Amino acid sequence: MRLIILMSFSTYIDPDANCLFVRHYGSFDLGEVLESLEENLSNPIFRIDMNVLRDYRDQTFPSDLTFNLLSGTSKSIMEDYDRKFGKCNAAIVVGDTTSYAKVHQYIVSTRLMVTQIERRLFRDIEEAKQWLGISEDYVISYPD
Repeated sequence: MRLIILMSFSTYIDPDANCLFVRHYGSFDLGEVLESLEENLSNPIFRIDMNVLRDYRDQTFPSDLTFNLLSGTSKSIMEDYDRKFGKCNAAIVVGDTTSYAKVHQYIVSTRLMVTQIERRLFRDIEEAKQWLGISEDYVISYPD
């Protein structure tokens, strides 16, 4: 059984692949990330310890989004939500070098947090899928 949800982000959950897929589009907004976390956790198909692939390739992080803002806001959010997601791998895929640099700084800054989530950053979605143990021929069926 699979469930598809439409919002300012697209979510696809596949229990057989043990993965929650989230594709973000439009303007980057930390509030949207929080909204997606809430939506994912309340989804009846979601299971604790399910891997996550967040796809930001169609989204550019704004130039005025500073590391301090991203890190400070995100860390407090993650400390709460990491416990709710359990032990899993989270792949984050971005589409440009600026976004990669900002997210990489954030990931490095969270390494001292107490969490069961291992996060990795990618520019290639196929590499992210491979790291999550998802087969090469797997097609993510986001809603249109």
